Amino acid sequence: MKRFFREIAFDIKEPGIHMWVIPIAAIVFLVIAFLTQQYSDATGHSNQLTLPLLEILIPSLGGYGALMLMQGLLDTEGGELSFTYQRTYLYWGLIRQLRFFSLFVLFIAAVCGALAVMIHTDFIAIFLLTSVQSFAVMAVSFLGVTAGKKVSVGFIVLVAFVGIQITLGREYQIFNWIYAINGDAPSYEQLGGIAFRAIPIGIFGWGIGQVWLRP
Repeated sequence: MKRFFREIAFDIKEPGIHMWVIPIAAIVFLVIAFLTQQYSDATGHSNQLTLPLLEILIPSLGGYGALMLMQGLLDTEGGELSFTYQRTYLYWGLIRQLRFFSLFVLFIAAVCGALAVMIHTDFIAIFLLTSVQSFAVMAVSFLGVTAGKKVSVGFIVLVAFVGIQITLGREYQIFNWIYAINGDAPSYEQLGGIAFRAIPIGIFGWGIGQVWLRP
């Protein structure tokens, strides 16, 4: 168990300042959410900004973290030496990714818990929504970085995957696979539909990404 926690600590610490982007961005988001809700309460207007921002930001931060987790292996000089250690390819890829995802789910719970108190919304609905979205986005990011062997390629894939859905997807539903973005917490029926699409995307992304994982 000590080794398990030591490895997680290393995975988070090794990318350096890049991992600090995640909590810092989340704190800034929560401050903006608080101020937005205060303004909405004072003016009587409905807060239609916070939940769409949550959907866009948090899964994207998860995808960014998934990329940074692979930087030392695939995009750093000498990183390929890690593959010579007594570890399987499965460890360097899928095990580390899913371990990070599990930790990220706890982070999502903290953010959604704070948000639910601030804007008086359904914690379970937004937590499940953001978790399944992160599952898909992180897997697609992993697929991008293992396919291109560079974080920059994975970042392009991440931006394209999210960007297409929140731009074209708002006009043409066929381009929107995992986002609600309507300003309200999703119904459980809508959440089931999103999960039905997001989970296979995640399984595909992590599965094919693992196959393509090579130094």
